[in-house]
Amino acid sequence: MYKKYPLSCTIATIMMLSSVPFSAYAAELLANAGEDITGTTGATYEKIKATSTGIIHGKSLKVIGPLTHWQTPSIAANGEQIIDENGNPVMIDHTAVRGTGVEAIGPSSQIYLEDTNIQRVTIGLDIKDNSKIRITNGTIDAGQNSDREIAGIKVDNQSTVELNNVSIEVTNGLGGQIKDGSILNMTGGSVKSFKSGISFADSMGEDNELKDVKINAKENGIMTDASAVTLKNINVENVQKGLYADNGSQITVSAGLFQGKNLGIYAGNGSNIILKDGVTVLSTQNGIQAEKQKSKITMTGGTLSTTGSQSAAYAKSSGQIDLIDVVVNAEGNGLLVDDQEAKITMTGGTLTTTGSKLAVHAKSNGQINLKDVVVNASSDGLLADDQEAKITMVGGTLTTTGSKLAVHAKSNGQINLKDVVVNASSDGLLADDQEAKITMVRGTLTTTGSKPAVHAKSNGQINLTDVVVNASSDGLKMQGDQSKIILKNSKVFADLLLITAVDTKSPGISYVTADNSTLEGGARILVNESDKVDQTSLSLINGTKWLLKISTQEKDNAGNLLDISKRSLSEVSVLNLNNSSITFDSPMEGHYQTLHIGSGKPDTTAVYNATENAKIYLNTEWSDGITIGNQKTDRLLIHGDVSGTTTVYFQNRLEKEAVTADDSDPLNTRGISLIQVSGEANENSFKLENSYIAIKGLPYKYILTAYGPKANYGLANANQNLLGSSDNFWDFRLQNAFLDPDSKVKAVLPQVANYFVMPNALFYTGLTDMVKQNALLSSMRTYALGKNKEKKTGFFLYTYGNTGTLSSESSPRKYGYSGADIRYAALQGGIALPALKGKNITTHLGLVGTYGQISFTPKDMQDAGKSTLDKWSLTAYGSIQHDNGFYIDTLLSYGIIKGDITNAIIGKTAEFKNAKMLSISTTVGKQFATGMESLTFEPQIQLAYQHLTFDTLSDADGFKVDMNNPHQYLIRVGGHLTKTVVTTQKGRFISFYGKVNAIKTFGDDKAIHIDKNYQLDTMGTAIEGGLGINAQLSQNISLYGDVNYQQKLQKTGISGANFSGGIRYQF
Repeated sequence: MYKKYPLSCTIATIMMLSSVPFSAYAAELLANAGEDITGTTGATYEKIKATSTGIIHGKSLKVIGPLTHWQTPSIAANGEQIIDENGNPVMIDHTAVRGTGVEAIGPSSQIYLEDTNIQRVTIGLDIKDNSKIRITNGTIDAGQNSDREIAGIKVDNQSTVELNNVSIEVTNGLGGQIKDGSILNMTGGSVKSFKSGISFADSMGEDNELKDVKINAKENGIMTDASAVTLKNINVENVQKGLYADNGSQITVSAGLFQGKNLGIYAGNGSNIILKDGVTVLSTQNGIQAEKQKSKITMTGGTLSTTGSQSAAYAKSSGQIDLIDVVVNAEGNGLLVDDQEAKITMTGGTLTTTGSKLAVHAKSNGQINLKDVVVNASSDGLLADDQEAKITMVGGTLTTTGSKLAVHAKSNGQINLKDVVVNASSDGLLADDQEAKITMVRGTLTTTGSKPAVHAKSNGQINLTDVVVNASSDGLKMQGDQSKIILKNSKVFADLLLITAVDTKSPGISYVTADNSTLEGGARILVNESDKVDQTSLSLINGTKWLLKISTQEKDNAGNLLDISKRSLSEVSVLNLNNSSITFDSPMEGHYQTLHIGSGKPDTTAVYNATENAKIYLNTEWSDGITIGNQKTDRLLIHGDVSGTTTVYFQNRLEKEAVTADDSDPLNTRGISLIQVSGEANENSFKLENSYIAIKGLPYKYILTAYGPKANYGLANANQNLLGSSDNFWDFRLQNAFLDPDSKVKAVLPQVANYFVMPNALFYTGLTDMVKQNALLSSMRTYALGKNKEKKTGFFLYTYGNTGTLSSESSPRKYGYSGADIRYAALQGGIALPALKGKNITTHLGLVGTYGQISFTPKDMQDAGKSTLDKWSLTAYGSIQHDNGFYIDTLLSYGIIKGDITNAIIGKTAEFKNAKMLSISTTVGKQFATGMESLTFEPQIQLAYQHLTFDTLSDADGFKVDMNNPHQYLIRVGGHLTKTVVTTQKGRFISFYGKVNAIKTFGDDKAIHIDKNYQLDTMGTAIEGGLGINAQLSQNISLYGDVNYQQKLQKTGISGANFSGGIRYQF
C-alpha cells in the first residue's frame, strides 16, 4: 500500500531527527590555548585535538571515531514513498564514519604521539594554521563507510607533520594532502590508498621528505604542485602515475621504486626532478616524462623499464631529461623527444628495446644526445624526424636485431655519430627526404642482412669520416635527385658497393664522393618497371682505392643466386677518378669482370673524367689472335665521353701464350681489347705505366695501342665492338710493340739492349787493361837501359780511361738499337820485382791490381738507360828478354765484376754480383836498332784470350738472362818505333814512341739466351795507332803517358780513344 507524502520534506525531517552519533569511548582528548596535556597511556579516544597553542602528548593511545546513524524513507521505482501495512513509512537504516582522528588547529598547536593507532575516521590527521603533529609508530585507517571528504592526513597553512614508522590506509580518499607551505616529514611506514597516495600543493619547504616509505594506491603515487620534496628509498607500486610533479616543483629522489601503470615519473610546467642512487622506474606506458616550460628530469644510475607501447623516457615541448649510467628497458619507444626544443641527454648506461617501436626518436625540433651508451634495439634504432630534429651519439654501440633501420634521418632531421659502433641486421644508415642528414665520424658500421648499409634518398645526405663499413650485402645505395654520400678517410667493404635505384618521388642524379678512402664491391644500376633510371656520379679523389669484386650474394626476384656472368658486371653512371685507383679483383670461377660507365644517352656524355694520377688495375691473360668473346680479361666499357689520362696497370704477371697469332691478321684485331669508349677520347686517354709492360719469360715490349677516329694507328675494327653503339668508337688494345709494323718485327724491352752490349763492353775494357799492362812492360825495358835498374824493386801507380762507340749493322733491324757508347776509367797500381838475370836472359815479374768503372748506354734505343759496372782484377805478369832484343811478355788476369742493368723508366732492372773475367795474353817482339841514333823498331804479335762467367740474371720485368759465359780470341800484329834521348844529367832520359797495330777478334760468335738464343755482334777487325812518352826523372822516379785510337774496319765493331798516365818508383 502506497501513500503519497511530500517526499523531500519527509526525508529531510527524518534525517535531521535520526542523525545521532554513537560511541562507546571517551569523547576526545582536548588541549585548548596554553594547555599542555598528556593522554592516559593505553586510553582510547574518539578524537585528539589541540587548538591555538595547545599541546598534547600521548603514548600507546587509540583513536576510534564515532559512528553516525540515520534513516531515510524507502522509495519505490516510480519515485513514491513506500508505506507499510500500518500506514507508516518504510525506513532504511544508515551508518557512516564522519569524524577526524587527530586535529591540530591554530597557531603553534602541537601534538606528539607514540604507538598510536587511529581508525574509523574520515580524516586521520588534520593539521592547520602553523600547527604541528608528530607520530612515532602507529597506524591510520581512514575513510571506511564515509560520505564526507576522506584523507589519511591533511596538512594546511604552514603546518608540519612528522611520521615515523606510521602506516596509513585510506579507503576512497587521498593518503595525504600537504599544501599552502606545509611540511611532511615521513620516515618508514606505508601509505595505502584507494585513490592517490600523497599530494603536495604550494609546499616549497626544504623539509618535505619521505624516507623508506611504501606507497600503494589505485590512482597516483605522489603528486606535487609547486612543491619541493625529497624522497629517499620510496617504493611506489600499483599506481597509475608513480610521481607527478607540476608547476615548478622541485623533487629529489634517492633510490627506491616507482611503478606507474600509465606513467612512472612526470615533470611538467617548469618542474625539476633529480633521481639518483639507483632508482627503479617501472611502467606499462611512459616511464619518465618531462613536459613544458623547460621541465627537467635528471636520473643518475638506476633502472628505467616499460612494458607498454609508450616511451621509457619522453621529453615534450621544451622538457628535458638527463640520464646518466641508467639501464633502460622498453617494449615501446626507448627515448622520445617531440616539439619545441625538447631534449634528452643520456650518458653511459644501456638502452634496450624489445618491441616494434623506436629505440631513440627525435621529432619536430627535439634533440637527443647520447654518450657512451649501449643501445640494443629489436626494431628501429635512431630516428630524427621533421623540422630539424637532431640526435647526437658519441661513443657507445648501437645494435639492431629486427628488420628495421639502425639510423634514420628524415625530412630535415639530423643525426651525428662519433666513435660509435653500429651493428644492424637490416638497414644501416638512411637519410631520406628534404635535406635529412647523417654525419658519422670514426666508428664502425656492420650490417648482416640484405639491406644497404648506407642509403641516401630524395635529397638526403650522409657524411662518413674515418668510418669502417662492413656490409654483407649492399654497401651504398643512392636514390633521387641531389642525394649525397660523402666518404673521407673511410673504408666500405660490401658485396655490392654501390646501388643506384629509381626514386619516383624525386628522380635525378645523386652523388657519391670518396676522399682518401677504401672501397670494395661491385656496382649496379637498377631499372624500375617503366625503364626509368636514376644516375649516380661516383667521384674517387685523393688516393681513394676501389676494389671491384664479383658479387657472391646477388639474387634475382625469385631469390635465386644470379648467374656469375651477370654478377661479374658492374655499372656506374658517371665516374670521376682523381689521384685514385680502381682495382679489379682476381677472377672468380674463371670469370673476369666488366665495368660499364655511362648510359650512352645524349644528355650524359661526360661520363668518365680522370685527373692527376688516375689508375686502373686489371687482370688479364695474354693472348694474341683469339676472338674478342674468348679473350680472358677485365674490361672497362665507357658509354660516353672520356677526359684526362688514366694509367693502366696489371694485377698479375702476364704469362706467354701457347697460341701464336696469324701475322696476316689486321693489327686492330691483334692482342687484347681492354678499354672501349663510345664517345670522345684520344690516344693518351689510357696509357700503361712506364709506357710498356713485359710478359713473364719474354724480353719483348708490349704497349697499349689506341685505335679510333683520330688515332695514329687508324680506326677500331667494327667486329671488336662491345659497346653496342656506333662503330665509330675507340679501342685500347694491349699488343706487341713492333719495330716495323709492316715487317712485324717485335720490339724488345729497353734494358735488353744492355744485356746485348755488355759482353763486348767488358771485352773492350779488358783489352784496354792488357794494352796498358803491355805498355808497362815496354817501359820497364826502356827504364833499364844500361842503368842496372832491374836490380831494384819498383812500385807504380797510374790511371787511364777510354771512350768507345760500338756500332752494329744488324741490331737496328733486329732489336731497335744501333750500338752503344762505352766509357771506362781505371786506376792501376802494382809492384815490379827485381829482375832475374840469367845468361843472356833477363826476366821481369810482378803484380798489378786494377779497379775500373765501366758504363755503357745503348744508342737509338727508346728508354734505354746507362748501366754501370765495377771491376776489380789482379794481374800477374812476366817478361823474358834476350840480350839480342827478343822478348816475350805474358799476362794472366782474374777479375770480379759487379753492377746494375738499368733502363731509363724504372731504373735498375737487374743486379749481378758474381760475374768473373779471365784474361790471358802473350806478346812476342824483338827490338831492332835502326841506322838512326837511339831509334829502335819493335815488331810485335799478341795473342789474347778473354772469358766471362755470369750467374743467371733475373730481370725486374719477369724474364731470366743466361749470358752463356761468352769468350773471344784476339790477335794483334804491329810494331813500335821508339826514340830515346839521354840527358846530360846522370840517370835521366826521355823516350818517345809511336805504334800501329792491326787487331782481329775471332771465336766470338756468341749468343745469350732469354726465351731463345740472341746472336751478339762481334768486335771484328780494327786498326790501332798511338803515341807515348816515358821520362826518367831521377834514378828512382819515372813518368809515362800515352794516347791511342782504335778504328773499326767494318760496319760492326768498336771505335774509340784511350789515354793513360802514371808514375813509377824504384828503390
